Amino acid sequence: KENLTSVKLNGSFVPRKFAKMLVKEGEEKAYDAVIKLDYLQEEEKLCGSEDHYNFFDSLISGRDLNADQEVSDRFKKIFPAQVLKDSVMASSIRKGVESSGLKDKFLVIAGSGHVDFRFGVPERLDRLNLMPRNQTCIVTVRDGAEVEFIENQEFGKVHKFEN
Repeated sequence: KENLTSVKLNGSFVPRKFAKMLVKEGEEKAYDAVIKLDYLQEEEKLCGSEDHYNFFDSLISGRDLNADQEVSDRFKKIFPAQVLKDSVMASSIRKGVESSGLKDKFLVIAGSGHVDFRFGVPERLDRLNLMPRNQTCIVTVRDGAEVEFIENQEFGKVHKFEN
């Protein structure tokens, strides 16, 4: 009996032109375009939360999430483009899970801004109840300098976030 293993590779980052469209022409036009091209279904649209924006802002600004610094509105205009990318990635994963076999496994590679603290892609997938949260794992890579700096601290813990 032959034991065949196959691996399917799926790139699911929405083309940049849609993020640019969203920033320049508005969310409605960009979402209509990606829905029309079947990158996303209407019911998969989910706005970004304040906590998600807080995290997004900290990634760009370098602000410490545990500090009592005020969150700026500086990146509010581009944040919806990040949410659009998260939504399309989650939709692509949903399609893969729905068309997979029971024994299939998934490895999703995405930037930390799309998965850390279960914001972005994971929060959209969690909402769809495709699989129990305890059957998923998020692994985040950090550079050596950051790991050394926080070596004796609670790595990655943000007291304001419940996850």
